[in-house]
Amino acid sequence: MVPLSSHILDRKGRLLYEIYRDEKRTPIKLSTVPKYVWEASIAIEDKDFFKHGGVSLLGGVGRALKEIIVNKSLQGGSTITQQLVKSALLSPERTIRRKAREMVLAIWAEQIFDKNEILELYLNQIPYGES
Repeated sequence: MVPLSSHILDRKGRLLYEIYRDEKRTPIKLSTVPKYVWEASIAIEDKDFFKHGGVSLLGGVGRALKEIIVNKSLQGGSTITQQLVKSALLSPERTIRRKAREMVLAIWAEQIFDKNEILELYLNQIPYGES
């Protein structure tokens, strides 16, 4: 579960105070985010987001394996859906077992949620700077 800020409003619905501990988060709807923000996120994180079913074996995973073998450096190969699952549901450990779980849960998530819902959850889950 994502920690959210508590909002204290006046009787007209205007924000008086926002209370939070370590993270200041207020969930937003995808429709309120400028299109260029989510387009840029897709372009940077997962260019095939609208084409795959949660896992991109040829794209992300293949690119990451090539990077490990050729350059001996670790590179992320996770789709946006995998990143959402990883940050929301799984531990941060980097093991093959956790990666397998991440892939299975990503495929499952894509069958439950549509792409816009996944993108909205992702944008509300990942850190995008401070305010």
